[in-house]
Amino acid sequence: MNSVGIIVPTYNGNQYLIPCVRSIISTSNNVHVYIVNNGEASHMTGLTGPKVTVLQQDRNLGWEGGLKAGLKVAKEKFIVFMNDDTLIPLTSKNWLDDMLKYFDDPKIAAVGPSSNCVMGGQSIFAEIPPDQAVLKSTFLIGFCMMVRRSALELVEGVDDSLPGGDDLDLSIRFRQKGYDILIDRNTFVYHHGFKTGERVKGGPNEVGGWNSVAMTEKTNFALMRKHGLKAWLATMNNQILGTYELQQA
Repeated sequence: MNSVGIIVPTYNGNQYLIPCVRSIISTSNNVHVYIVNNGEASHMTGLTGPKVTVLQQDRNLGWEGGLKAGLKVAKEKFIVFMNDDTLIPLTSKNWLDDMLKYFDDPKIAAVGPSSNCVMGGQSIFAEIPPDQAVLKSTFLIGFCMMVRRSALELVEGVDDSLPGGDDLDLSIRFRQKGYDILIDRNTFVYHHGFKTGERVKGGPNEVGGWNSVAMTEKTNFALMRKHGLKAWLATMNNQILGTYELQQA
C-alpha cells in the first residue's frame, strides 16, 4: 500500500487541476491521487494512470462532501487534503517526505506547508523569524493538509454540516484530543487561491460570495456554536504556540 493518499475534490476546473495532478505525480513516488470529480465526467480525460483514481460523483458534493467521498475509498495511513488549484514546484520535490517525517511523533495529527495564498503562520508573508521554521499551531488551512488517518478517525472525520471552516473545525477537534498540529515553513506549495469558490459563488464583493463578509460571519458563528466562544478565540488568537523540533530516536 502507498504511504500517502491525496484527495483532490474538483468541479470543472481543469485549467488548474491538470497542472496540479501532474506536479504531484512528478514529485512523488509512494503516493496515490484520488480525484473526486463533482463536475462533468468529460473533464477527466487524460487524468487516468497507475497513480490516479477518478471518483466520479453524480452531483456536486462540495469540498467537504468530496473529502468524505475520497476517504471512503482511500485506505492509506496518511492522507493529504488538497485544493485543485495548488501546484508543487520542483524546488519542493521532497514535499511529501519532508512533511511525512513529523508523523514519527505519535502526538502529531496534521502538518501543513507554507504558501503564497493562505492565512496565518503558513503564509510566506507572515512576520515570523526565519529560524522558526517548524511551528506548533492552533490551526491549519486545508488547501494542503496532511493528516494521520487514525487521528482523523478518532475525531470522527470531516464535518460536512458546517457552512465552511472544516479545516478550522478539524484543527480544534485534533487539539481537543491532545494532538499537536504543525506548520512546516520549509515546505512550500503554490496556491492560486479561491478559483472554484469564486467561480461557483462569486467574489468577496458579491452578496454571499466567496470570502465575503456574509460568508465569513456565517462560518465563524457556526464554529462558535459548535465549539463555544472560548475555544474559537483560543484557536484564532495567538495561532503560533511555539517552535517544534522532531526528536531523533
